[in-house]
Amino acid sequence: MNFLQIKIKCSLAHYGSLYSVGDNLKGIIIIAHGFGGGGHNSYLDCINYFAQNGYYVFAYDATGNDESEGEGVRGFPQ
Repeated sequence: MNFLQIKIKCSLAHYGSLYSVGDNLKGIIIIAHGFGGGGHNSYLDCINYFAQNGYYVFAYDATGNDESEGEGVRGFPQ
């Protein structure tokens, strides 16, 4: 599986990753995890499924989750 880590810098750094397998991909799926713990790494099984089935998958870590900076929001909108 191909993997590209992306750093987005606003006031805080946010990290995301683009996953893919092979060529001639069908489209892109964006995975936005819920709030309250973990980040996109909690969804690696889903990411792998979609990537293995011909899609780009972009998944990112919201503020305060996994590698992104800041404090987590504990279930509240950012």
